Amino acid sequence: MNKTEILKELKKQKPVLKERFNITKIALIESNSVLFRDDHINLMVWFDGYSGWNAYSGSALYLEDIFGTEVDISTEKGIREGLHPDVHMELTYVA
Repeated sequence: MNKTEILKELKKQKPVLKERFNITKIALIESNSVLFRDDHINLMVWFDGYSGWNAYSGSALYLEDIFGTEVDISTEKGIREGLHPDVHMELTYVA
């Protein structure tokens, strides 16, 4: 599945992700860092209010079923604290 197809499907799933998992914003992560493998989908998400383990794992499992591949869900705070300043990370936001 290419980038365009992933973004199209995420846009389609956005209402469900909001309703079921409280996700308000989604971005596809592309990076040169070894922290982000190319063999699965890396996403940054923003939650509306509290987001417990069920929101993280539930949304990842939901998307893995849709895409048929591993999906890593991260938050901006979780990623930024672990990255070296020289790591390039590009975010493509889902409209």
